[in-house]
Amino acid sequence: MAAWGYFEELNPRSLGVILKRAPVAYIPVGAYEWHAGALPFGTDTYRVRHVAAAVARKMGGVVLPSIWGTDIVRESQGRTWWGMETFVETPLSGNACMLSAATFRRVLDDMIRSCIHLGFHQVLLLTGHGAKNQIALMRQAAKRANRCGEIHAHYVDFWKSYHAGPDTEQHGGAAEIAEMLVLQPHLVDVRRFAATAVEQATGLDKRQLRLADPAFGRQLLSGQVRDIIAEMKAVWGG
Repeated sequence: MAAWGYFEELNPRSLGVILKRAPVAYIPVGAYEWHAGALPFGTDTYRVRHVAAAVARKMGGVVLPSIWGTDIVRESQGRTWWGMETFVETPLSGNACMLSAATFRRVLDDMIRSCIHLGFHQVLLLTGHGAKNQIALMRQAAKRANRCGEIHAHYVDFWKSYHAGPDTEQHGGAAEIAEMLVLQPHLVDVRRFAATAVEQATGLDKRQLRLADPAFGRQLLSGQVRDIIAEMKAVWGG
């Protein structure tokens, strides 16, 4: 079994063992935002935390505490809209989308500096959110880290092969429900799926709920883990 752990659960001895065997740090990035009525605000963060740990179990390394960012903002109708509000122009509860791009950039840089200080040789950045502006900033952070020459950094994009299907990929849709039925089933309330006009405006339809089952969720999560491991091996070998 690979040497791995969650950073917050380690101590000097256990961290030292992992650094000798697999000096890889995983920086999982999520989001806290409106996920319709059936899912919790932390859906994206739960996903990336699970996937990072599943990869670490196979490849070794340390999963660092999750971070979140960045802002999605648009001005319209004389007010500011955040996150999913930018699509429906309606106030939505739970959007913690106000971490600026500048702040997010600094957080990523400082976390990578921490990885260097702790003695990691490699750092992998991955996101459960997948917003384009977030991905761009994570790619840039990896490039900046590599230029310093003290650590090998890589952003892995499992979203490029994440094709759950047109009836399931909506925000807060059947694919995310299926995954959360695996990860945190007690936080899922399918009775509230597509229950409002706002949710239906984002593409949710009660008929899609038949596709949301744990078997589908396990398939999606295992596919993400497989894709990340394949890319790690292609980039770093092993």
